[in-house]
Amino acid sequence: MTGGDPARAQAELTGSAVVMGEAAHSMGVTLRRGGEYQAAIDHLRQAADRLGGHPEELAMRGTLMLTASYSAAQAGWRSQAMELIGQAEETAKRRETAAQRLYIPGVFGEDQTRVFRISVHHALGEDDQALTYAEKIDPRHLPNAERRGRMCMDVARVWHGLAEPQKAFHALRALASYAPEEATRPKVRAIASELLVMNPEMPGLRRFVQRTGAAV
Repeated sequence: MTGGDPARAQAELTGSAVVMGEAAHSMGVTLRRGGEYQAAIDHLRQAADRLGGHPEELAMRGTLMLTASYSAAQAGWRSQAMELIGQAEETAKRRETAAQRLYIPGVFGEDQTRVFRISVHHALGEDDQALTYAEKIDPRHLPNAERRGRMCMDVARVWHGLAEPQKAFHALRALASYAPEEATRPKVRAIASELLVMNPEMPGLRRFVQRTGAAV
């Protein structure tokens, strides 16, 4: 955890609860990626508990709860994941929409909680529920390219896991349309390459793979 100490110390110097929340978010993601799921959840929850009721602090609190929920889902802990994303959804309802700002990993609001529902339910193996939430979201109404790209990528993963290559490719093409700068990310290229290996004759797929720089 020493890697996060300088960031936290610097954040504390600012005296800003939101800046400290951002530092905690980065540390939580690092812990999750290292497989320390419970430590990530505890770290994120503790940071969220320090935040107050100002709209900016509510936005940061909601973001922390979403990341904690995804961490629990990655570990296969459904009860914790549902509790945490439920708290994020309650926070989104409390937050004043007029005060929206950009936070890592995106603009917090009810649409963001729905986008995270897709990845949380997919991580838990509940793809039907993931698709139910995906159907409620129009990517064009999401606030930035990163968020649009994440949603389309999550949907592509779900369809790929369900052995629906045409629908997975459709989601990737939507990603390239809504968020072209996101289309060359490694995760997008990886799933496009996998689709091509299994479906080399699918119309448009090879060209998509070449255009995004994926390995053939």
